[in-house]
Amino acid sequence: RQTAYCKNYFSQQILKFCVDVVITMTEEGRILMVSPSIESAWGWNTEEISGKNIYELLTEASRKTCLHCISECVVSGNSAVCELVVKRKDQSCSLFELILHQLEDSCEGSQFIGIFRDKSERFRLQDQQTEYLERLKLTRRELKRKEFELKSALNMVEQANQVKNEFLSNMSHEIRTPLAAIIGYGETLMDPDLDEQEKRSSAEQHDLIETIQRNGDHLLQVINDILDISKIELGQCELKTEACFPLQIVQEVIALHRPKAVQKGLRLLTNIHESIPETIQSDP
Repeated sequence: RQTAYCKNYFSQQILKFCVDVVITMTEEGRILMVSPSIESAWGWNTEEISGKNIYELLTEASRKTCLHCISECVVSGNSAVCELVVKRKDQSCSLFELILHQLEDSCEGSQFIGIFRDKSERFRLQDQQTEYLERLKLTRRELKRKEFELKSALNMVEQANQVKNEFLSNMSHEIRTPLAAIIGYGETLMDPDLDEQEKRSSAEQHDLIETIQRNGDHLLQVINDILDISKIELGQCELKTEACFPLQIVQEVIALHRPKAVQKGLRLLTNIHESIPETIQSDP
């Protein structure tokens, strides 16, 4: 008798601290004993729930599932597991996993012990985990997008620097060419070895001075272009469309390079095709 009392006492203590809802019931579903955890899980206290039928606490679909679970436990002689939707005292519903085990036969017939484990909390944690993983995926995609944008920006900077370097290199040539013409023609006009009879005619001198002035204007334009390099970087450089004369442009280019060509003993020849129009619309 004392041994039986001790077993019952320890059983009560185990049930007291059990988180899951533990129920002992008959084969018909009548509840014999229940753990105190049922109050926080389902809203009933142990006195209210004692004597009720487990089927009263289940939805209609879950009643059939519970009956099948009891039958399987009786036939197999082993534990059976199923999922049931339990109605709380406030009529709200939650999904529970039932682990059912048949106790040894007693004078009162077949009895079962069932452990109801709340799966809604598990689903909530799974949903939180899924949400966290989705946020993690979005963060990774955002990082990849930022990385791609950064690489694109770096490529654009490198291309801009390359364009700038090419521009400055071209401008260096553009500056040297008119400077060479100005210096060359200036030296021709100031040549001290020429006496008065050998000096060029006023018309030739006028052409030389005009070439120097034209190259000076070109040099000024080149310098203005360098000062406006920021416009090129911002994509604001615009081409002009105006009437210009191809033959005159060719003559100006020849005049730019003639002094250096003469110094090196080179001849500059031009061949203008007859089909070239006298004027065109372009940026000279």
